[in-house]
Amino acid sequence: MANHYSSPPPTTKLFGFYTLIITTSIFLFLSGLTFIATIFGLVLFFPFIVLFSPIWLPLFIFGFIFISLFLSTCGFALLFLAALTWAYRCFLKIGSLGRFGSVRIHHPLPPRRAKLHARENVYEEEIIGEFKSKFGLNGGVLRAFLEHEGLAY
Repeated sequence: MANHYSSPPPTTKLFGFYTLIITTSIFLFLSGLTFIATIFGLVLFFPFIVLFSPIWLPLFIFGFIFISLFLSTCGFALLFLAALTWAYRCFLKIGSLGRFGSVRIHHPLPPRRAKLHARENVYEEEIIGEFKSKFGLNGGVLRAFLEHEGLAY
């Protein structure tokens, strides 16, 4: 059996270990320094905090209220713009249905697509017939709904 501990560790592993030790030491030292500075800062400024709290407390309360109102106003403005955009797109889509005066242009389809399109029209007519018999409504309502949802051509 060969002795695995007879040769020294590779140089890259040794340098990696030294880097780990040095980096960890520096971060630990900086963490301690930050903690000590925080404690000293609180000890030194605590009398000022207590002395000026009657001024700071209303300032913080009014600041919180102002920032809350500002952010909620921005949120409601974004909500309003989103609703306005949605309504515009919805009315634009309804206007393209053809029953509100706009004209739909049917583009010629490739032969395979035309056969599929014809089959879909037959299936659509069957659905409209079922709809008429069940609900007693005219097929134009269902056709407009299907076109609006993008389910029919």
